[in-house]
Amino acid sequence: MEKGDLNLRVLVVDDEVDVRTTVALLLRHLGFATEVAASAAEAIELIQQMPFDMIFTDILLPGGTGEVIHEFVQEHNLKISMAFMSGSVPIDIEERLHLRAGENFLRKPFTLAELKSLFARYFPNHSFRPAPNNRSAS
Repeated sequence: MEKGDLNLRVLVVDDEVDVRTTVALLLRHLGFATEVAASAAEAIELIQQMPFDMIFTDILLPGGTGEVIHEFVQEHNLKISMAFMSGSVPIDIEERLHLRAGENFLRKPFTLAELKSLFARYFPNHSFRPAPNNRSAS
């Protein structure tokens, strides 16, 4: 099996249910397995329960920020890629996370093409075809 055919798992974190379910649906369409979380605490709980290849998180979340998730991943030496999305980003967070549009950050609203381009930077060998038996977002 080629690397591009692996069922890569992505955790989508956003407090807006419509955003997280839509992004998860789009990622499943692009061949990724997805899980969703509504907060930093819920994301960290899921990260401790199962492996992820990528976390795609909103920056401004209730009870913490995407930066909290990033710090957890770094402190625990987890080999998980991270990218961020947000409608607006405080400049101090933007600088601390070294956010670069199209490289590790998408400004909401974004298009399917922008999402695919971002994920292609992290997974260049991925086939970007729907994976069979992908779980639905909740």
